[in-house]
Amino acid sequence: MNDDSENSIPGARGRHSRGQINIQADMTSETKTGMTRREREKQAYRERERQAHIDEILTAAEASFLEHGFHNATMEDIARRADFAVGSIYTFFKNKEDLVNNVLLRIANLRLKDVEENVMPVINKPWDAIRALTCAWYSEHINHGDFIRISRAMRMSAGHGGGIDDIKNNPPPEDIRRAVDKYHEYVMRVFDNAKRLRAVKEMPTHNLMLVFDGIAHAYVFHKRASGNVPNVQTAVSDLLEIYRTILTPGKEC
Repeated sequence: MNDDSENSIPGARGRHSRGQINIQADMTSETKTGMTRREREKQAYRERERQAHIDEILTAAEASFLEHGFHNATMEDIARRADFAVGSIYTFFKNKEDLVNNVLLRIANLRLKDVEENVMPVINKPWDAIRALTCAWYSEHINHGDFIRISRAMRMSAGHGGGIDDIKNNPPPEDIRRAVDKYHEYVMRVFDNAKRLRAVKEMPTHNLMLVFDGIAHAYVFHKRASGNVPNVQTAVSDLLEIYRTILTPGKEC
């Protein structure tokens, strides 16, 4: 008879073996990083806390720029809104222009996350993808469109007109450019796939993107001018009806 107690209890050896593997994995991880699990947890907590502080400052900065404009907004006002000391803000951001760029980066990343989570999973259902894309576009405009316009005005007031030569000589920060490029890549994939599945008219993908973007901007301009800016659900329904009328194969505008 085998006296090995592990063998006398079904599954005990497996549990014990897995425990050894987990302990060994922890030790290996600690060897690689030079940190214990508790130290890693503390580091992760500090990083979450740091990111929360950054988000609070960026939210305050966006509100201050919207209310006062770039030139009249002050670091003191931003600090007051975020409930931070002015000096603490400078530990995260160099100046107001750095704040503007980081607010824009956060907006770009939020839009990108929205597209990755809600558009790309339904890319093989073209009109579901276009609906989700419309929702992402309009939500960004409602929540951050005014700030985006202010940042463009700030760029122009600094002598950057926004033309091709200006973009070449004064490009946006690399991380913003990457986020914007990735968004456009996703939009192109949506309309390429819609064409492949014959859900939209056969035309150059860039033209489809221009139709999408142009109609959305025209819709918002008209609604703002009339003083009646609809909620996201109403706007998406309105825009989808227009897109279907214009882009569905066989339909005339």
